[in-house]
Amino acid sequence: MIEYDDTLLFPVRHVLRIVLQTATPLSIASGDANPDHDVSLFRDWNGLPCLSGTCVAGVLRALHEDYAGWFNAGSTAAVFGFAGHRVDTGRASRLMVSFGLVHDAADRPVDGFRAPEAIASDPVLRLLASAAPILRDHVAIDGRGVAREGLKFDRSACPVGVRFSLDLAIDGEADHIAEDAKLLRDIARLFAVPYARFGGAGRRGLGRLAVAREADGAPRAYAAAIDRRGSAGRDAWRRFRAADAGHVDSALFTALTAEEVEPPPASFSRRHPVSATLRLQPKGFWRMGQGDISWTAGHVPNQMPLTEPVILWPNGKARIVERDVTPVPGAGIKGALVHRAEFHLRRLRGRFGTVAPEHGREADCLFGAVRDAASGSAGALLIDDAWLDFTNVEAKAANRNRTSIDRHTGGVRLQVLFSDQALWREKTLTLSLTLLLRHPIKNPLVPLPVEAVRALDWAIEDLCEGRLAIGAHESGGDGVMERGELIMDDPATASFSDAHTALAKAATA
Repeated sequence: MIEYDDTLLFPVRHVLRIVLQTATPLSIASGDANPDHDVSLFRDWNGLPCLSGTCVAGVLRALHEDYAGWFNAGSTAAVFGFAGHRVDTGRASRLMVSFGLVHDAADRPVDGFRAPEAIASDPVLRLLASAAPILRDHVAIDGRGVAREGLKFDRSACPVGVRFSLDLAIDGEADHIAEDAKLLRDIARLFAVPYARFGGAGRRGLGRLAVAREADGAPRAYAAAIDRRGSAGRDAWRRFRAADAGHVDSALFTALTAEEVEPPPASFSRRHPVSATLRLQPKGFWRMGQGDISWTAGHVPNQMPLTEPVILWPNGKARIVERDVTPVPGAGIKGALVHRAEFHLRRLRGRFGTVAPEHGREADCLFGAVRDAASGSAGALLIDDAWLDFTNVEAKAANRNRTSIDRHTGGVRLQVLFSDQALWREKTLTLSLTLLLRHPIKNPLVPLPVEAVRALDWAIEDLCEGRLAIGAHESGGDGVMERGELIMDDPATASFSDAHTALAKAATA
């Protein structure tokens, strides 16, 4: 392990300039009071969303600690610093993280002040400058995993496809250039860890970032080691400092290869993530969420599918798709799975009947728990949001007339009609799942119970085979799948239970 003294200045500045793109909506909360939205976005001096440097550093620190056995350049405390028990103890972080500046429609980071009229004339910035580029409605969940009556809230977020430029940097000695350069490159690989989430609602499908790509697939990540000694070094340093944000000087920076931005091996993580792809083919109509844009001409129904803007980057220019694109929230899929997995887990353990809320659910180790302000735990299962583009599909949706039901008698309410709009089966739902096989259970990281993983596999099997519906109006036959398939990233395993068995065998070998 490389040890550094307490001097303030080191001659070599290692910089990694990277462009990140939201793979799922991003919601970094500002904490400010907002009369219109419960959770408002963290913004820069232009009123545009940005990546908080402390948010990025905090996530990278936690991931570095998970993969500490894989890094060879020092412990997490040596890289990210630590606070001592006394004022005169502790160490500052070696890693410096800049703010992530959002890109405009021309794919340039917004550095410095932009006049309001310039923001209004740029379609991407105009969307992001709005109070809520996208708005997600949520209901509060109690300790039994069901909605708490009367407790509803919303969260504003950046849409999919938003790009940010930021720099990671560390200073070091001239005789440690190779080690420091490798350390910084290895830290950059943490962005690709399958369970890395930034901002809020990470367990509800939000907060996943990916390295942006060029048209040829090359990652937009570049590294430089600037030796600031001597006249040549000072000239290089002045040239670097004078350049615009996001500018890549070919004389200073070297492009990273695709292999250099791949995630570290999952086997080195304390949490041992296992990823899979879930493909579902709806049997008929389905709808998740409530939107305000009709997908059909003529009469506007009372209930419509949810739509959200998505930013695409063909040929380096932004294109915003706002219609005929519907999100499939990961929280909606998880909500269906949690109750079915609870049923299977209780069946395996022979524990039926009512359980007091303070005892929690059997499947809390998989899906997390919220009990009070001082207790609770995050779930081990992450399901990313997905998006379906119906732009080139003819039979995409249909309107249906319905009658309102009297809650007391169960009969039809006289002259009270409404209509809803549901999507047709044409598109296949493709979702990314990640399960942390080692997870905190009453504090220490321990393997998930084997019966809990088996219950999850059976719940997914029920969903794939049409015994479990998702979305709205499942009592009327909507949201049933005709077929489905769980495809593990590791071809040697066919299910999460297989991966759990392989981990247990490796632990005892």
